[in-house]
Amino acid sequence: MRTARREAAEEIDRIRKEAAEQVERAERRAATEIAHAQRESAAQVSAAQSERDLAVQRAADAERATERAEQAAMERIEAANEAREEWRRVRAELDTARTELAEIRRTAAADLAAVRAEAAATIEKARTEAAHRIEALDEARTQTLARAERAEAQLDELLAESRRKPGTVTALDSRSGA
Repeated sequence: MRTARREAAEEIDRIRKEAAEQVERAERRAATEIAHAQRESAAQVSAAQSERDLAVQRAADAERATERAEQAAMERIEAANEAREEWRRVRAELDTARTELAEIRRTAAADLAAVRAEAAATIEKARTEAAHRIEALDEARTQTLARAERAEAQLDELLAESRRKPGTVTALDSRSGA
């Protein structure tokens, strides 16, 4: 029995060693798998955090882009409203200018008619005065011609008388070339 006990004790030691080795191998394998699982988990967590950070960044970028788009839309709306208001103001100014132009045209037409009438009256007056002057000039010319003819007749008589009296030379004869 001793041998059997010894053999049983050796067998128990061997089984214990094998069991300890198996436990050690299992622990190493488990530690390796745990380390591998921890690395994978850490990588997955890191990837998830990176994706989360990227998603947060994209969300922030989208928020800023939305704000810029809203601001740009508001600015465009404001610019459109200002353009409409400017168009209304210019349209009102144009209507006012058209009204003023129509009034100026009416006034100018009336002024032109008055100036034409005044000019026609002035021309008619000038024609009448010119006709009177021409008539007066014609009368003066007629009178001057009549005087000249009388003076010439008197001169002819004087010359004829002076030729009838021999030896008398008058100043008229010397001028007339006799």
